[in-house]
Amino acid sequence: ALDSETACDVFIVLADPEQQRAALSLATKLRSNGIAVSYSLTAAKFNKQFKAAQQSKALLAIVIGNEFPEISLKVLATREEVKLSADNSIVETLSQYLNQ
Repeated sequence: ALDSETACDVFIVLADPEQQRAALSLATKLRSNGIAVSYSLTAAKFNKQFKAAQQSKALLAIVIGNEFPEISLKVLATREEVKLSADNSIVETLSQYLNQ
């Protein structure tokens, strides 16, 4: 469990358990670029993971489903949602959102 005082930048929500390896790979990539990432360590239901994202005080949630590498990016404060590709520009795109 995350310490409630420690906010992360991005919380990865796994909508499709088949994509767990892709989610871990993306988390590693983001972390290596200085983005604090968290995710549910258990195979929790989607809504439970989303609640955990909000409780983590993350600014953004990335939803990874069966459309991967297309992902959904949610700005948790505003509920704004955009579709993105988890390609090489993902770090730059997330950084722009995090620095607003």
